[in-house]
Amino acid sequence: MYIVAPNVSPKLLKINDLYDLRSMIFKVNLRNDNNPGLTNYKRICQVAQNFEGELLDWYIMFHEQNASILEEMTFDEFLEELKKFISTKPVMQQLYDNYYDVDQCGSVEEYNAEFYRIIFFLSREYFTEISLISRYLNGLKKVVKEALINLSEQPSLLAEVMNVAKTQETIVQNQIYQSYIIDTDIYREYQHMNHDKEQVSSTTKK
Repeated sequence: MYIVAPNVSPKLLKINDLYDLRSMIFKVNLRNDNNPGLTNYKRICQVAQNFEGELLDWYIMFHEQNASILEEMTFDEFLEELKKFISTKPVMQQLYDNYYDVDQCGSVEEYNAEFYRIIFFLSREYFTEISLISRYLNGLKKVVKEALINLSEQPSLLAEVMNVAKTQETIVQNQIYQSYIIDTDIYREYQHMNHDKEQVSSTTKK
């Protein structure tokens, strides 16, 4: 597929462009799961047809330079070339900032989604599995992180760590709920005892 470049100044990549691009790639992958007959080249075209600005300029040049091999290229190979290009753009600095700033504010599931969204365009050459896991753990809420790192067997892959974190969050929430129930029962018993004492005291005075 060849796209004609518009005669305008290229739109510079912004952080939301990367997040939108990641969502689009996810949807293309989902379509492929539902349609195994979709070729790599068609998947590449489905992504590229949404490019504009700097991404469009890059794809046109990439297409011209790799026309003979593009139809044989796997989708993952294309994504690696795309990530290499994006890694040279100023927007990557904001992505790095977001990576080092991201923390769990809501649920673990929400944190996982945000973390995945940020690291999608990070090069695994520089951001190893170990470093990603370390950064992920540092962003977890303290109670979940402590529950996870105190496990006897530690998962070695980021995806596994994320799944275990969700499980530990559920366990912690259940423990907090049970503690609340116990504390509530104790408080009610305390109130009941005080009420009985007051009744005894009132009867004695009469």
